[in-house]
Amino acid sequence: MLSNTLSREQSHYQTLFLPFFFVAVAVCLLLSAVPNSYASQVTFAWDPSPSTGVVGYKLYNGTSDGNYPNSVDAKSATTKAVDLTAPTHYIVVKAYDGSGIESAPSNQVIVHSITPLAGTGGAISPSGTFYVGRGTNQTLTITPNSGYQVADITVDGVSVGAVTSYTFNSVAAAHSISATFVAIPTTRTITASAGSNGTISPSPSAIVNYGANQTFSFTPNSGYHLNTVTVDGALVTNP
Repeated sequence: MLSNTLSREQSHYQTLFLPFFFVAVAVCLLLSAVPNSYASQVTFAWDPSPSTGVVGYKLYNGTSDGNYPNSVDAKSATTKAVDLTAPTHYIVVKAYDGSGIESAPSNQVIVHSITPLAGTGGAISPSGTFYVGRGTNQTLTITPNSGYQVADITVDGVSVGAVTSYTFNSVAAAHSISATFVAIPTTRTITASAGSNGTISPSPSAIVNYGANQTFSFTPNSGYHLNTVTVDGALVTNP
């Protein structure tokens, strides 16, 4: 009798739950975060089960492959927002019937966090810790404030230069990206020098407001004429 009961339950399980697929991951809300701090709410979506008798779904997640100690009941909805608190999460969905019997898990979805940090003088977009699906690409834009410029960008602690955008390709792990900015000097110094038998004015240098114009005058000594003028090492014709 016991074996027959188990057989009937197994048969019911197999005919009630046909395979269904967990097909989408969508980040719907970004929360402010600091490096090494993870607390983002992510919405997951899946196709409804084609099986009759399904009354709801449970979303399972964990921080190691194939291990899902945490669950949340989405009831009859096919989307559910959950708070993620680690660099990497593994997620599956199970359907259940009116008796609470659950299906086998859907395909597993893996998400990794990206944590941007912008210093004073600019921003990184998207901002705050957020999650992306494994294997996807994610581009971040670095924008200095007015009067600032990018000083350096570091990805996972390694400098990639003073770039204004960075793309993580085929994401396979959690990442961090940091931006530092410096104020643009409000003045520039132009150094001027003249060879023998003439002068340049102003000399030996001129301090000029950023974006302003500066005129230099060349005066040859008696018996001489202007020969050449170079600017930043390049010869200027018809000075």
